[in-house]
Amino acid sequence: AFKAATLSVEPAERTALLQALAEALTFAPKDAVWAPALKARVASSLANEQRADRAYSRLVTSTLKDANARAARGEVNTLQSIIARALRADDALGRKRPSEMSGLLATLDMKMQEAQRVRLAQDAWVLRLDEIRQYQKRIGNPLDRINGFRKWLENIRALAGPDPRYLRPLDERAALALSELAAAAPPAEAQPAHQLFAASLQMTRQAAALRRKAVSSNDINIARDAASAATGALTLGARATEELQRLLALPAK
Repeated sequence: AFKAATLSVEPAERTALLQALAEALTFAPKDAVWAPALKARVASSLANEQRADRAYSRLVTSTLKDANARAARGEVNTLQSIIARALRADDALGRKRPSEMSGLLATLDMKMQEAQRVRLAQDAWVLRLDEIRQYQKRIGNPLDRINGFRKWLENIRALAGPDPRYLRPLDERAALALSELAAAAPPAEAQPAHQLFAASLQMTRQAAALRRKAVSSNDINIARDAASAATGALTLGARATEELQRLLALPAK
């Protein structure tokens, strides 16, 4: 039984057979002269298998943790080093778990492909970054105006103003910002952000016009419509800003 256990190809089967044999040996006759030596050999072999299990479990866990982080950052060369390190560790452990290593290497191959895709996206981003930054610079004035409108829009949203005398200037400045924005042609990838900024300014004009109408007619329902338009303007402006910041950030997984 001991020979059969040690000759088993599958580590899990070897461990199971050795555990069963160790348990069976606890019932060996006390006067069996062969029992102590066999018990020692079984215990030693079982301990070796369990040590190998723990060692390979640690190897797989630590390697994949590192590989996941490196792949997400597009670190192709570092992943190559991780693969080489895993193979060296397998050699040092005596190549005792071929199935575990096969699964680990297959996963690392997928992580390598992921890292290569991320790196390609990062390189493409580097080439486009200057153009995106130039676009951001071109729309600097409209962005400043959008940020300046926030306090007024928050008041309209809360049905708490602003001073009616500010409503026409708000409409006029939003119209000017729209004109400035239209003059700044965006690169293709910035088109969604550009459209969101434009929609925010259009909603700003609508909020100002509706609030002015609500004040002149003393109509709370129109004031609520103005509040809805102001909410839309603020939300669209925030989404546009997030989209532009996303374009300026280094791509990751």
